[in-house]
Amino acid sequence: RKTTPRIWLPHRAALAVIEMLGYRYRTNRQASEGIRLLGGQCAALVAETRRPGQQVVAVAGDLLRTHVATGQSPAKDFHPRALLEWIDPLPGVYPAVAADQAAIQPAAAMLMRQYDDEVEELRPVAKRAGTEGEAARKRIEEILWEGALQEWALLESARGTYWGLNLLELRGWVPEDDAWVFSRIAEGRYWRPTRADGLSAALLDEEHAAEVLLDREIRYDRLLREKARLAGRAMYCTVLMVDQPKSGCHPCHVRLETDQEVLRIRRGTALSSLDGSVEIRVEQLEHEPGKATVITAQVTKGVRRSSVPVEGDHIDFVDSTPFGGHFMKRGIYRTMYEHGHPLVFGGELGSARRRDTDVGKLSSALQTLREQ
Repeated sequence: RKTTPRIWLPHRAALAVIEMLGYRYRTNRQASEGIRLLGGQCAALVAETRRPGQQVVAVAGDLLRTHVATGQSPAKDFHPRALLEWIDPLPGVYPAVAADQAAIQPAAAMLMRQYDDEVEELRPVAKRAGTEGEAARKRIEEILWEGALQEWALLESARGTYWGLNLLELRGWVPEDDAWVFSRIAEGRYWRPTRADGLSAALLDEEHAAEVLLDREIRYDRLLREKARLAGRAMYCTVLMVDQPKSGCHPCHVRLETDQEVLRIRRGTALSSLDGSVEIRVEQLEHEPGKATVITAQVTKGVRRSSVPVEGDHIDFVDSTPFGGHFMKRGIYRTMYEHGHPLVFGGELGSARRRDTDVGKLSSALQTLREQ
């Protein structure tokens, strides 16, 4: 499928520079319209990096440290060149020695010491008029241009090394409409919510994105799935029986057996197979100490002959499927905007008034709760 461009940064320091430029120039009235647009784009990029699982901005250093363990000190792992020496070592060179040598050279948008000192010496000369000042300015531009090219080469090397790891792709991971996100960044449209309604919407979106990312990781990462199994969020079971009166149609029930010690499920718990083709809802649990647990569940998705479980199958189920509450959220927001409550929109509260309470109704309500 067609994808929007991805913006790559070499390390976290580059992201800090972009954040500083964005917040300094996006609303600067003394800057030109083009500079303010670039500032808005930088601010939008930084805001996008905080969304869990976002696919628009990629920091190469963070990605490599997430998937590679070197054994060297964490400080050296944060040095991109030292980290690359372990991932893609030169023939006949011990990676630890090469990493120590690489760590001497700055790799966070900084010049080598001798070039940085030369630039500082040339700055007062460059402010002068005439041939001497022009030569100083030209030399400063050459040094800065060479430093920028080295930074670009480091970014290309880190990105190529990351793709060379051949990591497993989280299939189906589309956290948001990438085209919409990239268009917002390209136009420099960035805003930070300040009211209760905007803050709640942003919080809900981030929580949902984090849940979707965790669900994808559990499904496609074997080690994370094993940790989820120890916590009771994943279950490996055997199909004992399939009760489906009419082939390929509802209703369909299955009986599952698992000897897993930790189970965080109860009646009503929704479980899904790793590929998402089968979804079940727990109806009954039968457990005896020292014996396997038998689960009776209704198949809510996957009743067709091509996907329905078969007796004797061994299936992994997870309960990490995120709740899609966007339809409910739209209804809540619609009601909230219609009433315009001052606690939400910051208006003036109405005057306090006395509310008459029927004590008899409260007593009957309490009695009903006790009986239930």
